[in-house]
Amino acid sequence: MDKSTLSNVTERLGIDLSKYLGTDIHSISPISGTTMASLRADTPAQVTERISRAQQAFLQWRTVPAPRRGELIRLFGEELRQHKQALG
Repeated sequence: MDKSTLSNVTERLGIDLSKYLGTDIHSISPISGTTMASLRADTPAQVTERISRAQQAFLQWRTVPAPRRGELIRLFGEELRQHKQALG
């Protein structure tokens, strides 16, 4: 389905497609109406790019020998433990 068809269908259904195309998503309290949290939404193109980059990173990571990967994860864990108060 092309973008104009999708736009026409969602418009007829009363759905504001702009809410889902790269704008922020807000969680609103039903009690007070205040914003409790906000998340950045990505456009479909941004999601596709991120998936592509993740796939490339995986292809590179799997060529690293298992003992070296384990050592890197251990070092990463040590860094996290050193900064757990700030991260908490």
